[in-house]
Amino acid sequence: MALTLLLCVAAAVDARSFHAAPNYDEGVYLASVDALQHGGRLAVDVFTSQPPGFYVLLQTIAALVGSSVSSMRLGFVAVALLGLLGAWLLGRQLSGPLGGLITAGLYAATPALASGAATVEADEASVAVAVLALAAYAFATRHRNSAAAVVAGVLATTAISVKLLAPPLLVGSVGLAFAGDQRLRRLALAATGALGAAAILCLAYARDLSAIWSDAVAFQLRSNANLAANWQTLRGTVDAHTPFTYLVAGGFVATVVAARNRETLGLWLATPAAVAFLLTRPSVLEHHLVLLAAALALAAGVSLGRLPARFVAVPVALLISAGLAQQWIRLGRSTPTPSYQTWAAAQMRTRTAQDELVATDMPIVAHLAGRVLPGELVDTSFARFAAGSLTNREVVRLLEQDHVRVVVAGRAFYARAGLRQWIERHYKEVTRRPGAVIFVRR
Repeated sequence: MALTLLLCVAAAVDARSFHAAPNYDEGVYLASVDALQHGGRLAVDVFTSQPPGFYVLLQTIAALVGSSVSSMRLGFVAVALLGLLGAWLLGRQLSGPLGGLITAGLYAATPALASGAATVEADEASVAVAVLALAAYAFATRHRNSAAAVVAGVLATTAISVKLLAPPLLVGSVGLAFAGDQRLRRLALAATGALGAAAILCLAYARDLSAIWSDAVAFQLRSNANLAANWQTLRGTVDAHTPFTYLVAGGFVATVVAARNRETLGLWLATPAAVAFLLTRPSVLEHHLVLLAAALALAAGVSLGRLPARFVAVPVALLISAGLAQQWIRLGRSTPTPSYQTWAAAQMRTRTAQDELVATDMPIVAHLAGRVLPGELVDTSFARFAAGSLTNREVVRLLEQDHVRVVVAGRAFYARAGLRQWIERHYKEVTRRPGAVIFVRR
């Protein structure tokens, strides 16, 4: 009953940002779904910034509930709630029924996780599946369940296939690996599941593995890490104005004072692993913080759950309730889609046929218009141009090759002088608003 109530409250909190303006990445992924649904091939026809598991997830959600912004966000909230269930199961296995509720509650009230739940991004989905993997392995350890160990391995590979963000969180299984009996057998079963899932993925995308590697991995490695800027972003995970911070601090004290065991200490290892991983990324953005937030929430929740209920039940319940209330208020302040984007989408819709390819450096505009972008132009971010993954010449080639008649510019297309000048020579500006310019081929 308590878990059901928590799931309902978490779903209500997460849904508060359903009508927030889609961020740039959401536009990219929604445009990618549109291109894939129209026969595009991953990494060959459609630029692929994440591993293939994420696009399988995108297409599955679209097939089940539709590909509108709200429908896709609903699907990602469901995935986030699976992560919450995983947190509950992990806490329950390692610190009992109360520990399960505390771990799930702390997971739900974490600012970064609440913010990312209703967002079409790979980060929280990857983390949610990784949490399920940890929970399955904890179940296998506690109950000597061979099937659960195999499932844990499959889920671990699945999490990594959604985004290469999951490995640091999976470090939390180190303590579980040394707990219980039949350790080597359990590890072997988990490895079998992981390798089996990896083999299936590789076979499914055998023809395109080189292209997927180039888009999803090599592209990410072309920029150097900015340690100082990354550290400043990471510091935002712990904020003195959120109950989450005090719950994490309490969990750490509980580990030091009363809950020292292999499983709990192993969970805490995921935190330095997450920090090291994120610091060395080319650029840490707000949505990456779900990794560190989840690592802290799981370790703190399990640690608090090991304390006597008479000491922790009431204060922890109050802090979790305050955290959920804080996220309810914060997410309710989300700003809607900017008017210039809806205007540009309407312009694109009226000036093109339904089956006509279009081009824009704001992919959400094409999605809102119900139009499809050339697959290589679903992501025209400044980062792609800076890394050499996309060039002015390549954009021009695609505009010519696909006979694109209508271009909407407002970001990289307009900011890159050479590209903008080419567009102005070959296209006529027909109308504009601050933020968007509509061009039609001369």
